[in-house]
Amino acid sequence: MVDLSRELGVTPAMFYAWRKKYAGMDANHLKRLKELGAENTKLEKMYAELALDNIALKNVVSKKS
Repeated sequence: MVDLSRELGVTPAMFYAWRKKYAGMDANHLKRLKELGAENTKLEKMYAELALDNIALKNVVSKKS
């Protein structure tokens, strides 16, 4: 296990965490998990942009008052 962890460039603890998280998943599950991760990243980016727009608009409104 130590040699495999060293080959992958991770600690044995990380290897065991990955094994616990992904054990028993087939290719379809892993593909769906990757798709959901990509969608989540996209949504987080959209939220961040909207939050910045909201702050900018609040600043404009407060300056006009």
